[in-house]
Amino acid sequence: MSILNRGQITAARLAADPKVFTNSDGSKSVHLTVYVDRSYRGADGTRPSDRIQLETFVRAETDIAKTPFAFMHQGDKVALEYELRSSTYADKATGEVKYAQVAHITDVELLDSLATTSARLAQRLNAAQSPDEVEPDAQPAQRRSTRQKATVAA
Repeated sequence: MSILNRGQITAARLAADPKVFTNSDGSKSVHLTVYVDRSYRGADGTRPSDRIQLETFVRAETDIAKTPFAFMHQGDKVALEYELRSSTYADKATGEVKYAQVAHITDVELLDSLATTSARLAQRLNAAQSPDEVEPDAQPAQRRSTRQKATVAA
């Protein structure tokens, strides 16, 4: 395997919960999106971030609930290793051959503690169950920087 074909994301935040799709052979395709801060600050003092989409596959005989993806949720801090892969497929509607380049996940590490992740999930559940408690003219929450402490509300 070529070193030119691999990459590492040492600290990123999940933009949303991973999406799991079941393939026709029973295997699963997992898609996730992360935000990664750039190494510099802009003129206004903030760090710009990049949105990166990745995917991986889970074999049919593997229980998805026993993989790290079952424990990943929006806002969680993760480290990922990936390799770039090219794929070719025919568009179902037109039959035209399409080419895609995919960042395929080869290794995952969850960086937040279980307590931090559980607290964030509980906060999301409370917000979803009581939408009438939100003030109508409240400012929308801004995406927080990965450089902030995990105890700050997501």
